Amino acid sequence: MTRIPRQIVDKNGKLTTVHINPDKDNPASPRSFPAPIAAMHENEKWGKYTMWQIAPEGKTGYGCPECGVFFSEEERIYHESRENDGECYSCGTFFMNTDSDVAVIPSAIKFFDKDTVRQEKWYHATASNDWHERVKEGREDGNDNDTPAIVHLGTLDAALARAKWMTEFEMPSENLTWTIHEVVLDPDLPIADEVISDDDYEPRNVAVARTNPRYEAEGATRYVNRYEEVGSISLAINASKLTVIDSFGITKDYQPERDDD
Repeated sequence: MTRIPRQIVDKNGKLTTVHINPDKDNPASPRSFPAPIAAMHENEKWGKYTMWQIAPEGKTGYGCPECGVFFSEEERIYHESRENDGECYSCGTFFMNTDSDVAVIPSAIKFFDKDTVRQEKWYHATASNDWHERVKEGREDGNDNDTPAIVHLGTLDAALARAKWMTEFEMPSENLTWTIHEVVLDPDLPIADEVISDDDYEPRNVAVARTNPRYEAEGATRYVNRYEEVGSISLAINASKLTVIDSFGITKDYQPERDDD
């Protein structure tokens, strides 16, 4: 029987290749993964994941929950554009985007290193002009405590994807101007050890986060984003632990400048 190699990354950023014994009828089925991988989205209490699959180069982290293949960005957009989502291009299984499998994209592996997280610039998309002041002072919508909010940061591509989605689909008639805030993090920022899923309950403020063992309430918690730049790493972070260094409005056709690698 042919054994299929799959690459995984553990919570410390260590890469490992494992070999799986495929199902006879469905060689790529996640059901044939070694138990720790098959269970990582379902059975790890509080999202304490020990390892994550790595998506193939050129693919997003958006995968079919049945056959395990991953979609390119174009394939993902096409799948989500169908009414109530659609069929897998490989096995034909119907699934909704909220049921998709999620893997880490290769460019996100570096964020399993905490020092890299602290040194990187991060981004937040919002239609609020005074977003940073509001969240620092506990005045963000949904935050009823006199404590900083827990806010979400991501890569520039993830922030742009959120603004695009909100503008075109969620609030197309409100004619809002979206702003991207570029931020840096405190150099001594505490960061939770685990890289978790973003599927479950999200505390809106630090007071609630302190009761949830998944979160580093005084610092940041990393999670694998399943909605914007699927498979990238995003942060749920105490708003008092970041500094806005730049803000810029975006238009529908905005294209970011890229540094040459």
